[in-house]
Formats: sequence, C-alpha cells, structure tokens
Amino acid sequence: NTLRISADSIALQSGDKSEAGLVFTKNNSVDLYYDNDKKIETTSGGVTVSGNVFVTGSFRGDDNSKLDLGSSNDLQIYHNGSTNIIDNNVGEMKIISEDNIEAIKIHEDGTVDIGAGTDNIKLRFGASSDLQIFHDGSDSFISDTGTGGLYLSSNQFLVRNAAGNELQIQAVEN
Repeated sequence: NTLRISADSIALQSGDKSEAGLVFTKNNSVDLYYDNDKKIETTSGGVTVSGNVFVTGSFRGDDNSKLDLGSSNDLQIYHNGSTNIIDNNVGEMKIISEDNIEAIKIHEDGTVDIGAGTDNIKLRFGASSDLQIFHDGSDSFISDTGTGGLYLSSNQFLVRNAAGNELQIQAVEN
C-alpha cells in the first residue's frame, strides 16, 4: 500500500499552520524544518544543512571524497586510495592540546614548531619514550634512557657555539 500525493508544491505544517515541517517544491528543493527554522535543504549540488550534524555511526566517503572546510576549501581532509591527506591551503596549521598549548605548528614554508611558546614539551621516541629531546626554559637536552647506545653517524661531525661562528668540536672519519 502506497500513499501518493500529487501537487506542484506540498507543505506539511503544524495544525494551526504557523510552522512548516516539510516543504516539497516541484523542480526545486525539499526542505525540512525544526521549530519553523529550515535545517535541511536539497539543492542541485546535494544537500545543505544548517546547524550541527551528529553521527552515531560512521561518516563515510569514497576515495578522493573530501571534507572541505573554510570558505575557499582552505583545509581538505581525504584519502586518495593509497595515502591519507590533510591539505592546508592557507596560513599555518596548528594542533592544539587539551591545555590550549600549540603542540604542533606547521608554518606556510613547511617549518615545524613543537611546543611553541611553552617549555618542557618533550619530543619522545620509542615504546617507553626512551629517547627525548626537549628544552626546559634554560637548557636543551637530548636524553637517551633506554638500553643500548646513542649513535650519531656522519663523515664529519662538528659542534659549534650558539652563534654558529666558532668550532668547538670537530671529528673527521679516517
């Protein structure tokens, strides 16, 4: 059994006709309202949603389907079939931690800051954070606390002063 209603425009409204619920217009949109406020509208390009969208399952898209954010698609997140991509098309990209610390900042030229503006932020490597690189506000540290050694490989190893204009240690192979 099917209920069919034929008309060029159909509106489902509240009993007193003061609020729209669903409006269908021939060769145009289908609009869904909440409390007389349009929330969903079909368009020739897809669907326009006003307000928040809460998903209880998965948000899915095929390969190369993009999540475009910003007025000019400034930030795009997608999977191209073999690689996951976060594409920042304007300005810096920041990852902000729970305490509103700029954990990672990627500048337009590709330079990366870790823990920008905050001391004692550690870059940690290994399953037990065995290798750490950090600055405590006064001094800089490379800390290797795991088993085994810390190896630096180079055909010429140079250590310079902070200004970079005086050689303090030089080691040359052979």
